[in-house]
Amino acid sequence: RMVSEQAAAAKAAAEEASRVDAEEHVARVMEGADQEEGGGSVSKCVAELNSLATSDDFAAVCAAVSLYSSHEHPDVRSACNIAATNRNKLMQKMRTKLRKAAQEGGIADLQQVLEDSEPYSSQLGTQIQTAQKRHDQLQKALSELEALSPSDDIAQAITTLESFAALPKECADARQSLQRQIESMLRTIGEELLHLCSSKAIDTIDAALTRHGDLTKHPAVDATVRDNYAQLLAHRASLTSGSIGLLGSFSDSDDFV
Repeated sequence: RMVSEQAAAAKAAAEEASRVDAEEHVARVMEGADQEEGGGSVSKCVAELNSLATSDDFAAVCAAVSLYSSHEHPDVRSACNIAATNRNKLMQKMRTKLRKAAQEGGIADLQQVLEDSEPYSSQLGTQIQTAQKRHDQLQKALSELEALSPSDDIAQAITTLESFAALPKECADARQSLQRQIESMLRTIGEELLHLCSSKAIDTIDAALTRHGDLTKHPAVDATVRDNYAQLLAHRASLTSGSIGLLGSFSDSDDFV
């Protein structure tokens, strides 16, 4: 029985030694594998960073630079510095695009650059806000221009037209359209006033003088309209004086029927 116990103990010791040897062997194998994988990982990191050195994908460039900037391997850090240079170039390029769009661009230009700048929101927040503000300003102006109807209030339409004189592209197109409508209406008004200068319909003349009186005071109104208005005023006065003279001649007459 004692021999059996000793044999069992010896067998267990042998099995334990074998297990330890196996674990140590596995550890050595794994360590070698890790070293090989580490070397491969460095090459992979460098290749990834090199591919981003000329990439336009700002989000990917930033993510890689952030991930590898503190890498322990010098080759990775060197490649990361090159990618970081590209990141800075992309930021400067987008900063310029945002500034130019805010200064010169139309609504569509600003909309496009705002979409393109979404990945840059953390770095260029102030410039993006400026471009967004300009976009909203132009959109509001365009809505006001498109909502104007010269037939409702031509004087107000002229005033609004002047206030939006310097706006670009879509607003400039809407402004030109409104300008053409106003010019057409002013021609019509000028012709109406001139036509009434040969009329004796005092009520119609008075209505036209009342309707267009404020308009002729606007400095932007064509001189022809103002001249025709002044001519109609004189004509209206002559009709009144003529009527008074006629009544006077009747009152002085002895011919009573």
